[in-house]
Amino acid sequence: MLNVFWGGYLFHPAALDYSGDTCRNGCAYCFANINKEFRSGNLKGAINALYKKTPITYQDMLIDAGYPILISNRSDGFTSQNIHETKALFTHLAEKKNSIFIQTKGSPDIEETLQILGKHRSDVVIYITITTIDDDISRIVEPNAPSSSERFAIAKQLHDDGYFVLIAINPCAEAWMPRNDLELFVKRLKSMGLKHVCLEMLDIKRKRLSLISQDRKNRMREAIAELGDKNRGYVRECTQ
Repeated sequence: MLNVFWGGYLFHPAALDYSGDTCRNGCAYCFANINKEFRSGNLKGAINALYKKTPITYQDMLIDAGYPILISNRSDGFTSQNIHETKALFTHLAEKKNSIFIQTKGSPDIEETLQILGKHRSDVVIYITITTIDDDISRIVEPNAPSSSERFAIAKQLHDDGYFVLIAINPCAEAWMPRNDLELFVKRLKSMGLKHVCLEMLDIKRKRLSLISQDRKNRMREAIAELGDKNRGYVRECTQ
């Protein structure tokens, strides 16, 4: 569904957000399905919104003015269950003047899908989440997503092909990205020519832990002990 991106409005570069069906990456820390385990995208509604002749709502006016669209905040548009809708949506976005901000953990199909928008467009930003450099940890915390090594390879290929690539340690947790690993992470990015990095907290309030399944808690393991001020301090230290 295409909506005004209220959750990140004035904090995120994109003013609009399209989110598809429930993400299947299975990330233990996922915030999007704490309160709503299943969600459905509305591709037809999003396409119709792109072609309104007379802007009426605030959302209509943002689309018509060419504001950036985020793909996507609450699901990954490049997972196997969402990639076909993303390709369909991109055929329409290719005809629009709106910039595109993509948030993903990557996919073998990502470059082919991006070319639907127009080859190597300068107004497309690709934000790739890498929470750990340890593939074994990645398989536990993000079991259905590409491994960390695969994401590094995807990021480098897209950067080498001229795309603007932003790497996000989101969330940044000492249990998954200890200080020594962070230094190796930074050196690796530098060697690849990647200079744009975003760090975010493991932002799950303790009172919301009761809503998370025991399986997810088990996979988060030591990171749960970091929630709150300890994690906030570590992210600040890593940022510096």
